[in-house]
Amino acid sequence: AFSADNELIAVKASPHLVQGSQLTIFRPTDGSLVSSFGIRFICAMAFAPDGHTVATGHWNNITLWDVRSGERLAVLMSPPRKVDPGRYWRHGRYLGAVAVSPDGKLIAAGSDDGELQVWNFAARKLLHTTSLSWAGVTAVAFSPDCSLIAAGSYHDGTLRLIESATGKLLSEIQVSMFGVGAVAFSPDGKYLVTPSNDGMLNNGKYSRGGTVRVFRIEK
Repeated sequence: AFSADNELIAVKASPHLVQGSQLTIFRPTDGSLVSSFGIRFICAMAFAPDGHTVATGHWNNITLWDVRSGERLAVLMSPPRKVDPGRYWRHGRYLGAVAVSPDGKLIAAGSDDGELQVWNFAARKLLHTTSLSWAGVTAVAFSPDCSLIAAGSYHDGTLRLIESATGKLLSEIQVSMFGVGAVAFSPDGKYLVTPSNDGMLNNGKYSRGGTVRVFRIEK
């Protein structure tokens, strides 16, 4: 991931290949190392627009880091989620998708139990959660004006639009039988693009290769 000012790149290490630090920050101009930190497996990451903070998703929490010192600035713990009487599980077993709004005010995180969390960045406060899919939320992105969040679910191949201020589900469409791999808004906010592993079922046969769909955003 690039920082907003293009001065830094963050790289997530594979826990199967690298021992020790899980996140490395370096400069793209000369490849010099800025910092390396974190010992817990990182499921997702995103730079804040200030260029000084990176948010990482883990098991049941979001961690905010100072990118140069590696100092842990805050840990945003997911609230307990009631499953049945007398039994609680941590909401968001894995936060596998994280995004920081372009204005730096909000953090969106998607979990593998299908919840979308929206946090106040400065106050470190959970604003609301939205239950989206049994299949989990694997990709999130803010629109340039920060009013919308696009969320993709891998296992059911569904793309959803959510109002960031309220968590209200605005629209949803299944784009693939095999998963939404990523979501991205165009810089002007007029279009939303999503790639997927494969096309929809067609006449009883699977289409070959992947597909990319572009949607027009109308408000």
